[in-house]
Amino acid sequence: MQPATWIFGLCVAGAAASQQRATLLELYDATGGSGWANASGWATAAADECAWHGVTCAGGRVVALDLVENGLDGLLPALGGLGALEELFLAENVGLSANLTSLKPVLAGNLTTLDLGSAEIVGGLPDDAFADAPQPRPPPAGVRVPGRRAPAERAARAVL
Repeated sequence: MQPATWIFGLCVAGAAASQQRATLLELYDATGGSGWANASGWATAAADECAWHGVTCAGGRVVALDLVENGLDGLLPALGGLGALEELFLAENVGLSANLTSLKPVLAGNLTTLDLGSAEIVGGLPDDAFADAPQPRPPPAGVRVPGRRAPAERAARAVL
């Protein structure tokens, strides 16, 4: 059994904490971390990953990565070990490429914000990438949404 890690009085399971650290180190290695503009704290043996540049944690779990314009270069690895990730900001890293299929575990998780501006996008989103995401509710009966035609209007326009 893995030992638990206590951070600010909260217990983070040892396996989850080590998987989270391994995922971040994989990101560092895959994207030329030693050449980043700011790699403060990254890949150091003793440092808590929650103190690394661009890493934001809540309860010891990584909830945001902000490495905008930081010189990441290479293929973004799958980030499945960051199960609590909500925000991922990697824009303006011109040498970065991302395979969206490999990001499916993150997309299907807690991710609410994804910014890969300037990254080369490889592959497409899997059909079921957002299968677990909440679906928008239709407006109440009789309420018109600007720019949206009623079903009868759509049918009439299709006939014309």
